[in-house]
Amino acid sequence: MLRLDLLQNQYMMLAIFGGISLVLLSALGYLAMWRPRRPEGQAPPAGGRRRPAYLPWVLLVTYLATVAYAVVYLLMRAQTPPNW
Repeated sequence: MLRLDLLQNQYMMLAIFGGISLVLLSALGYLAMWRPRRPEGQAPPAGGRRRPAYLPWVLLVTYLATVAYAVVYLLMRAQTPPNW
C-alpha cells in the first residue's frame, strides 16, 4: 500500500496522474484538430471572412493549468515554509 505522507510516493502519484492527463489532453487535442478537408473544387466561403487567429484550446488549457499550478504551489509553500 502506498503511504502518501512519503515524498517519494507523492511524486510518483503526481507523475502517474500527470502522465495520464497529458495523454488524455493529447488525444482530445488531436481529435479536435482532425477535421475533414474541403473538396478540391470548392471555393472558400464567400464574404472574405476568415476564422480569427486565436490560440488553439489545447495550448490555452496548458497555459492556464501551468499558471494555476504555479499559484497553488506558491500558496501551499507560503503556508508551510521549509525550516532548514
